[in-house]
Amino acid sequence: KVVPKRDDIREFLRSFLKSAHIQDLIIGMSGRAAQAGFNKSLLSSIPVDVPKDHQLFRDFENFIHPIRKTQLMLEGQNTNLRAQRDLLLPRLVSGAIDVSDAEAALPATVEAAE
Repeated sequence: KVVPKRDDIREFLRSFLKSAHIQDLIIGMSGRAAQAGFNKSLLSSIPVDVPKDHQLFRDFENFIHPIRKTQLMLEGQNTNLRAQRDLLLPRLVSGAIDVSDAEAALPATVEAAE
């Protein structure tokens, strides 16, 4: 976990550290250790070009924040859908849930779309 000293660079730093180039660099550097992983000194050795204009960070944060919020919401929905699938699929396969009459219960708008 990386916690920036300034909150206005959080998304910039997250985007930077998640970039393919930096991820490859971190993986390459962490593989040299006796135990896989990385530490603060490894991260400190990675050069980060940071704009001096703080307004750029604020603009970036304002642009990325809604995207990140949507991403987190969608990840939560995916987790929920996987949990529902894992709950329902065994019941469907075992016959504990019968869906033979499910088509009759569909609203007319869904049937018309097919």
